[in-house]
Amino acid sequence: MNKTQQLIPLTSWLTINHTCNLKCVWCYQQQFSGNGKSMSKELIVELVDLLSNLPVKDVILIGGEPTIHPLFLKTVKIIRDKGLMPRVVSNSICFNNIDFVKKAENVGLNMVVSSVKGFSEDEYEKATGIRAFERVKKAIENLESSKINHRISITITPATILSWEKVIAFVKSCKTKDFCFSFEKPCLVENEIVFKDGMLPLKIAECIETLIYPTLIEAGVSFKIDLMFPQCQLSKDFVSKLESEERVFSGCHLLTCSSIIFDPDGQVLPCNHLITNPIGKYKVDFTTAEEYLAWRKSYASSESFIISNSAPCEKCVNCERWTKCGAGCRLFWLFQGEKVLLPP
Repeated sequence: MNKTQQLIPLTSWLTINHTCNLKCVWCYQQQFSGNGKSMSKELIVELVDLLSNLPVKDVILIGGEPTIHPLFLKTVKIIRDKGLMPRVVSNSICFNNIDFVKKAENVGLNMVVSSVKGFSEDEYEKATGIRAFERVKKAIENLESSKINHRISITITPATILSWEKVIAFVKSCKTKDFCFSFEKPCLVENEIVFKDGMLPLKIAECIETLIYPTLIEAGVSFKIDLMFPQCQLSKDFVSKLESEERVFSGCHLLTCSSIIFDPDGQVLPCNHLITNPIGKYKVDFTTAEEYLAWRKSYASSESFIISNSAPCEKCVNCERWTKCGAGCRLFWLFQGEKVLLPP
């Protein structure tokens, strides 16, 4: 990995709230139970100003559910007025309202990534606590008819695999043909690993190779899959095929350090799944862009950063794919370890 590139926050994430209108069973913010803090207007303005002086192009708004923040539309405009590209990862329930879509379009929202939680009203209620499938479908239709770029994100759970035929039917029904598929990951909350009933990487790898990939290819849509586990769990030919078709992505900020993630208090997080483990804070460790870059450089020399970016076992050290794979999510290593994560 290029250490100079690791210091450059090419993408930024603003967690503008912890509040949410859903209670997803797999959410990395589940310890807040949909409640918690919201970022103030003053902090939003200051952080966007800071980001505009860094080599950042995109500002991705996340939560909680960012669209229910009372300043969501104003935040989008603030970002756009600074010459940055405002995006949002959302459950998209608010986009069920066509007037809200038009307002978001007018203030310059560049992209919505709609995170779909289920494929029937019953599945939504089981996964999130409310029946929202029809509203989300309407929201997707609204977004597809707008000028806002749109992508659909699906978190694959054991329940999703059991209803995979519904997933494929839904994918085929959408005008949007840009999909990303990810999987439940462990969270570190107050030094305790939290991972309830999720699929382990070996099972995920099997599902990708034998079910997910072939059926999505048959559906004829554009998609990418998050490989957040050691890639040696997949056959070499299959990994090469995914790479050649550009169907692989990784959202691991801990390993690349190519992003900067702020929480509602202005704390810097190494990863969204390390939500109670900040590594720094705005106006404490830095205030200006120059101070941020200096602080980030010192952090890159710290023991915690070096450990998190090192190969977690001897097999990974000697693996030819280490620089591409990175051994996957470190929280899975903390949760299970080498015996579970690496094949014999």
